[in-house]
Amino acid sequence: MKAKDISLILVVVVLVAFTPNSPISVLARDVLADARPAPLASPVGTAFTYQGQLTDAGVPADGVYDFQFTLWDAETFGSQIGSPVTRGDVVVASGVFAVELDFGASAFAGEARWLEIGVRPGDSSGSYTTLDPRQKVMPTPYAIHSLDADTIDGAHAASFAGSSHDHMTEIWTGTGAGLGINSGDTALAASSSAASAGAFENPEAANSASTLTTWTAGTGWALEAGSTAADPKAGQFTGDVEISGDLNVDGAASGFFPRPAYDSGWYALGAGGDHVFVHDLGGEIDSYLVDMTCKDAFSKILNTGIGGDVWDGGQAFGFYYHDLTSTVIKAFRRVNDTVCDGGVRIRIWVIN
Repeated sequence: MKAKDISLILVVVVLVAFTPNSPISVLARDVLADARPAPLASPVGTAFTYQGQLTDAGVPADGVYDFQFTLWDAETFGSQIGSPVTRGDVVVASGVFAVELDFGASAFAGEARWLEIGVRPGDSSGSYTTLDPRQKVMPTPYAIHSLDADTIDGAHAASFAGSSHDHMTEIWTGTGAGLGINSGDTALAASSSAASAGAFENPEAANSASTLTTWTAGTGWALEAGSTAADPKAGQFTGDVEISGDLNVDGAASGFFPRPAYDSGWYALGAGGDHVFVHDLGGEIDSYLVDMTCKDAFSKILNTGIGGDVWDGGQAFGFYYHDLTSTVIKAFRRVNDTVCDGGVRIRIWVIN
C-alpha cells in the first residue's frame, strides 16, 4: 500500500479480548488494555498490551503498518498526557494486531483517559492518519497505579522516615474518641532517639477536661513508666498532684514528705512566756498534725520537755502548746526552762 492511499483507507480499530475456548468477543471501539502481571519475583512494570483489528477497504488488513498512540484526558479536545508512543512495522495478520504501550505510572492516576490512534502503511514515511473517535481506556490499565502505593506526592515513603515531618497532623474534634486502639499485646508503643516519644498538651487554659486519662479493669498497670539512666526520672510532675486512693511507694521517696501548711519559723520565746501564733488554716482541727521543736543557745535542736512535764530535781524543761483553734495556736515556755534559749518553732500539716 502506498503512502498516498492512506487517506482513502477506511480504518476501523476493534479492541479484542481473548478468553479460553472463545472467539473474539469485543466489537469496534471497545477498548481492551491487558496489564499482565509479572512473576512475584519482579514488579509488573507500567506497560500494558493493546490489541485491535484493522480493516482496509472493508476487509481485514494484512501487512506491515506504523502506529502512533497518544493519551488524552478527554474524548475531544482536552490535554495530552505524556509523550506519544510510536510502534513501527507492526505486523497485521487477518486484521489482528497487538502492541505494547507504556505511558508511565503517572499517566494513570485515577482520572479517565482516551487513546488517540494514528496509522500509516509500514513502507511510508509520511504523516499519520488520525482515527476518529478516540478510544476510551477501560479500568484494567489502572492496575499499574498500585505501583505508587508506597509513594506520597511522587516521593517514596522511605524519604519521610526519620525526617522532621509531623506524620500525624490531623486534629480530631467531636464527642467520640480521637484515637481508639485495642490489642492483646501492646496497644500503643512509642519510641524516639532524639525528642519526646509522646507528648500530651491541653492548650486551652479554660478547658477543665483531663489531658490524659488512663484506666484498667484488670490487675495490670493503667500507666507505667520506667527508666534505666544513671539518674533516673521515670516520671516528673511540675505543679500540684492530687491522688484519690492509696499510694504505694516501693523504694526511697526522695522529697516525698509534704511541706507543712503552716510554719511559724523560729521564734524567741522567753522563759515563762506565752505567745499566740495565727495560722488561719480553717477546716477541722481534727485533721491537724502539729509538730513542736526548739533549740538551745548553741543552735542544737532538741525536744526536751515538749508536750509534757519533765522534771529533774524540781526543774521544768521545754514548752507546750494549748488553745488550738482553726485560726490560732498558743505556745507556753515553762518558767524554769533553760533548754529552749535558741527559739521555739511550730508547724502544722492538714491531713485529710
